[in-house]
Amino acid sequence: ELLADADFSPSLARSMQDRLRRLYSFTRWVVELGEPDESSPLSMVDRWMLSRLQRHVKAATEAMDRVRVREACHIALYELDRDVQWYLRRVEGEVDRRRGAIARVLREVLSAQVRMLAPMTPHICEELWEMLGGEGFVSRAPWPSYDESKVDVEAELSEGLVMSVVEDVENIVKVLRSRPSKAHLYVASRWKWGLLKAVVEAYAKTADPRGVMREVMSREEVRGRGGEAAQLARRLIEVVASWPPEERGARAEAPIDELKVLSEAKGFLERALGMEVHVYSEDDESRYDPKGRARQALPYRPAIYLE
Repeated sequence: ELLADADFSPSLARSMQDRLRRLYSFTRWVVELGEPDESSPLSMVDRWMLSRLQRHVKAATEAMDRVRVREACHIALYELDRDVQWYLRRVEGEVDRRRGAIARVLREVLSAQVRMLAPMTPHICEELWEMLGGEGFVSRAPWPSYDESKVDVEAELSEGLVMSVVEDVENIVKVLRSRPSKAHLYVASRWKWGLLKAVVEAYAKTADPRGVMREVMSREEVRGRGGEAAQLARRLIEVVASWPPEERGARAEAPIDELKVLSEAKGFLERALGMEVHVYSEDDESRYDPKGRARQALPYRPAIYLE
């Protein structure tokens, strides 16, 4: 940061050089995709990427307003790139079929990223700006502005679900002696979403987990389900406590169709996990569930059975 002593590191310089070279190569690849198609419909993962872009623009802008240049650089170069890499992983195999839409998303991302990096790496950003067809010099282009209308909570929650499933399955596989060939995913019953909302509303009144439990269990619709509801409430209290307070309301008020999300991501999940994937609803009585795992499913936390 500006008030910190300079500390030149040759290894860090080489790392930054490699990253900027990758950014240059990536920009050239995006340009070779062709012109973006503004009329192409955007998929859920496209909307997720554009929504995440707005989050990063807002964070980098706030950092620059506080003259925290290093923080802004980290957001624009590292944090945004992490989301881009996930996006590229998700659309792998779709480029030929959805070239126009993918080019549209990535050009919008790069346009904002290059402008955010221009104060720190001006020379390469001028080169990238010209490659992208930007007008004039990037040093005179406006800083990207945060567009709240492009923030898509549903897309972010849906993609977060896909990410968590991949992570959870991979963590399970790490402790197994042999690699499974099939993954069975069970999404939570609809009544559990009502229980989640009750937990979030209780947290709005008190931060004490015991107080939350008392508030939730005082509801007649919860008490009516007996011990099962009490057990699930305890688990949900722990889950909700781990969420950022500002996100709790959105997660409870905008429930996503987990069955649809995971079913549509089935092809990606099979590529990412290297196994056959089956998705069920806990409410589906004809589901394949030899170990009775479905009843363990929670909102945003599908139950998993590997074989």
